[in-house]
Amino acid sequence: PPVIANCSIHLSNHPIPPPPQMSAHLKPLCGVLDGVLDRLAAIEAQLGIQTTAAATSPAPSTSAASSAAVVEEEELHPRLVAYDEHVQRALVPFTDACTALGPDMASIGGHIADVWDGQRLLIALGTTYKRPMGDVAVALQPHLKPCQDAISKIRAARLDRKFDQHIKAIMEMLSCVSWVVISPPPSPSNFVKDTVGASDFWANKIRKEYRTNETDGPAHLKFCDLMKALVNDLAAYLKEYHLSGLAWNPHGKDFSEAKVGEVGSSPKPAAAPKTAPAGGAGGAAIFDELKKKQTGDGASAATGLKKVTRDQQTWRKEYQKPGEDVPAPK
Repeated sequence: PPVIANCSIHLSNHPIPPPPQMSAHLKPLCGVLDGVLDRLAAIEAQLGIQTTAAATSPAPSTSAASSAAVVEEEELHPRLVAYDEHVQRALVPFTDACTALGPDMASIGGHIADVWDGQRLLIALGTTYKRPMGDVAVALQPHLKPCQDAISKIRAARLDRKFDQHIKAIMEMLSCVSWVVISPPPSPSNFVKDTVGASDFWANKIRKEYRTNETDGPAHLKFCDLMKALVNDLAAYLKEYHLSGLAWNPHGKDFSEAKVGEVGSSPKPAAAPKTAPAGGAGGAAIFDELKKKQTGDGASAATGLKKVTRDQQTWRKEYQKPGEDVPAPK
């Protein structure tokens, strides 16, 4: 006990000194270092580089490791995440503006969404595969078909003549999709920006025609403004993630293994609601089958079939007699 008492007296006479405080001269330096670390973390996230912190941490259990693997597989590449944000931020409002102009333009908006979905497929290829050997444009040609098919549908559309200038503006705008196959200079971002002038030539005609129309004018003016905003937003995305062309994965798989129509690691987001075609997938299968049977002169299995006029469609309600059930179409 006397020894313990002496120790207590000794400790009370010599208190533990407080921890040393940082010098005021070093505090600004810490702020600079924190900023550098934040910038490095942003660059690593943009390039999809994983930090090495996991290597120094204790090995997780088997169940935890499997759960982490599932989460990692479901995570999208930063380039795809940013592209999906661009779609929600710029494409969806533009397709909504198309829908506001009527059912004809609503279908055009759906085709434009298909073009942007095709771009996403190409960006997803870049996150998975190495840059192809030789001419990139030639290697990507089979993978451009979704974009090309959607653009062909827009070009072949037969709309009311009042939408002629709208279609011309859209076709000029869609030339920006060619950024995926260009080799700088110019950079993809500048290439896309250059398409604004050509589309604005027709958009300005629309603005001039509808500027004083208080009824329909606002919808048409909104269409023009959002189309320009879509192109500018795409250019901003490309400047951030595809500065010198379509970005590839230097540690990815060989591009010869890529399949046409291959999707990314997660389902693509719905750009805009579309009305499902009548008949669903069964109707599409029928048209595909008829197309296969088409001959060189344009004849097919449907050639020569008699058209059923409205007065022959006896299952319609207008032909129903009182107290009689409507017969099902045969």
